[in-house]
Amino acid sequence: MKNLNLSALIGSTLLLTSAASVAQDQHGEAPINQSCMYNIEQSAPLNRYRINSGGATVFDKVTGLTWSRCDLGQSWNDSLGYCEGAKLEVNWLEANQQATNYEAGGLTGWRLPNIKELATLTEDRCSLPAMNTEIFNSGTGYEYYYSSTPYVFDATHKKVMVFSARISEVLAYEKDNTLNVKYVLK
Repeated sequence: MKNLNLSALIGSTLLLTSAASVAQDQHGEAPINQSCMYNIEQSAPLNRYRINSGGATVFDKVTGLTWSRCDLGQSWNDSLGYCEGAKLEVNWLEANQQATNYEAGGLTGWRLPNIKELATLTEDRCSLPAMNTEIFNSGTGYEYYYSSTPYVFDATHKKVMVFSARISEVLAYEKDNTLNVKYVLK
């Protein structure tokens, strides 16, 4: 077996570089330890988004979608610049029901996004989470988000597609699991 030259690895442009982590994040949760490969072009740079008045929502200039920056249960604190409060993990039916009363940035009419819409939040060069954390800073990187997309290979109709913010995975979960929710405007 060949010995590895660590100094060559450290100098490599392929080295996975960890973003600054904090002892405890603003939400009282485990810190975000996002890792990004900086030799890859950003897929979700800051200039892709327009932060709407008050900061609670963001418009994606590429997709034309407006997103709530915070997860269900949280609210945006514009003076501090982050989401605060405890995230609610709910089952799929509750996630749909909560959308009818959800309000962010004075806007109503929210819904669960489909799996393709959730996948557009992916920052290809990063993991834990694979999202732009300057725009969507509400989590720890381990969130699983419900979508409105049914899992077509489930004859019982008990499963839906789920987006994992960890490494941008798309998975099938049963609707009675309790997961995170990120809403998009109709």
